[in-house]
This record gives sequence, structure tokens and C-alpha cells, in this order.
Amino acid sequence: AQAVRLLGLTANGVYDVRRCLRTLAEVLTTGADEVKVAAAGALAAMDQAEAQRAIAALAVRAEAAEAVRIEAFRAASESVRVFGNQLTEALVEQVIEVVAGDGSLELRDAAAQLLGALNLPSEKIKSLIQAATEAD
Repeated sequence: AQAVRLLGLTANGVYDVRRCLRTLAEVLTTGADEVKVAAAGALAAMDQAEAQRAIAALAVRAEAAEAVRIEAFRAASESVRVFGNQLTEALVEQVIEVVAGDGSLELRDAAAQLLGALNLPSEKIKSLIQAATEAD
């Protein structure tokens, strides 16, 4: 996964990293935590909606270890910053739920970074902003 990430980051024309997409996406649900994090990093280097969505799905999965979720949010943020928002409306809503939820500050912060990278219209996050100002 780390080698695929490096190939993706360097835009190496010799090997098409998209050939690994489905395998890496599958690892996000079945692999060990360290492998999930590495696979998320590799997927973040691919300009594919399926890759970005798989990373975000891992990030919002409550059953996943918190450290894995945080790294997945970071990888998804990287992907969105480089390739633009390719997430579904449902995934965006789940990210908003994590930001507004009662998880740890580090988890909510990582989710908020992804939310910021998505650059959503203000109407979309209006309720989230209002809830934050009311809490202060």
C-alpha cells in the first residue's frame, strides 16, 4: 500500500495505480488496523471517486478503531484537497454527524478538517455553525 501511494503521488506513468483500487478498498473493511491506514493513504493518491468514498466510509464507521478513523479522515481530506469533492451526499451527512457528535475532540477535529476541505455551501453547514455558536 505504501508503494502504491508513492507511485500515485509521483504520477508514475509506468504503473496504473488504479489497478489496485478494489483490493485496497476491500482492505479497508477486512485488514488489520495498520494495513487499513496504509490502504487509506494509497487510495488518497488516486483520482477516483470510488477511492475517496471508500476512505470516507471507513472514517465514518463507528465500529472502526478511533485511531484508524482519524487517519482515514486525514486521508480523505488530502484526497478532497487534491482531487475535489467526490463524496456522496450521504457520506457528507455522516461526516457532519461526526463533527456534531459526541466523539473525542481529536476525532471531531479530523472530521471537521474533512468538512472544511469539502468547501460546502454555507446553507449545508448552517445548522452546524449555529449549534457551535450556541454551545459557546
